Amino acid sequence: MATSYVHGIRTIEDNTGTRPSAPKSTEIIGLVGTAPDADATLFPLGEPVLFTNIYSAINNVGATGTLLANLEEIHNQVLPRLVIVRVAEGADDAETRANAVAGITLLETADSRLGVTPKILTAGFLDDDLAVANALASAAQKLNGFAYATASGATLSEAVLYRDNFAQREIELLWPNPMGLDTATGAIVEKPAAALAAGMRAKIDAEQGWHHPISNLPVNGVVALSHDVSWSLTDSSNDAAVLNEAQITTFASRGGFRLWGLRTCASDPLFAFETTVRSGQAIREIIADTLSAFMDKPMNVQLIRDIIATINAELRRRTAVGHLVGGRAWYEIEANEPSQLKGGKLVIHYDYTPVPPLEDLTLVQKITDKYLTEYAVILSN
Repeated sequence: MATSYVHGIRTIEDNTGTRPSAPKSTEIIGLVGTAPDADATLFPLGEPVLFTNIYSAINNVGATGTLLANLEEIHNQVLPRLVIVRVAEGADDAETRANAVAGITLLETADSRLGVTPKILTAGFLDDDLAVANALASAAQKLNGFAYATASGATLSEAVLYRDNFAQREIELLWPNPMGLDTATGAIVEKPAAALAAGMRAKIDAEQGWHHPISNLPVNGVVALSHDVSWSLTDSSNDAAVLNEAQITTFASRGGFRLWGLRTCASDPLFAFETTVRSGQAIREIIADTLSAFMDKPMNVQLIRDIIATINAELRRRTAVGHLVGGRAWYEIEANEPSQLKGGKLVIHYDYTPVPPLEDLTLVQKITDKYLTEYAVILSN
């Protein structure tokens, strides 16, 4: 408190206490692709551009390249905000893929250039390439986001073998691609599965939250699949089960087509589920951003209490709305030696439990004759 002389009234503003969290948008899509005929003013090559109106992007992207198909597939599911990087078509596929990798790296600059951070990354029709898919996973790690990519393979077996190239928790592979309407020609053509998944992720984030899976929800615009995939809800001897066991998301035809699969490419089983990964990302970012107001303040007991109370308030709120099962923050004496505190370093622990998806339901069926005794009761009246 100030001690200078005053003849009169002094008002001191007390800013101690918990801090409210600011909502973080997790549904912004980062999209990379080619579009030779695009409006160069709206789609400058090698520049991330923010589109808040997907219709503007679709109407000005041109009919050639990969961007239009991605935009149409995303639009079939949701009306999102997008950060789009248009890259040039190369002299061959290798050069085009290299351009795509460079474009994906540019998504990492979106926050400083555009003031928004894409959290759902995709590059449909360019992503069935190891270098491009790895670039998507790498960018997702840096952006605290999640990437969708196509599992390369002309057959189920090839797709499963391709899956072994990845161990990142921030990427989910899909196979095969869906088939849908080409709005320009009226023909049924192959569409990018990763763009469809990205659109569904943005939709579910906005409507239900990052804790909710996109699996087993109807998708729009799919009339067939590029490769047949057998599926059964009660029998694991089918193509979909083989793909899911290999951590590849596929499609199920059940009252219309729907995505079928929950798992990432994580080598750590703690992060096997997409929703577990995204829950950890969201909580980490929300809490860190909320605590930014405490940085560089005098580290007294009240400040530490306020930090712990702020984290606990956020964890309680997320638990109350169903985003988490629970969580708690605390101060550990052993982790905060006086010499460390004197150096301006503070360690606060917190834990949380993400909401697990129901992937495997076992029903125990038993035949019994005990209900036959009701005959006697019914017939005796």
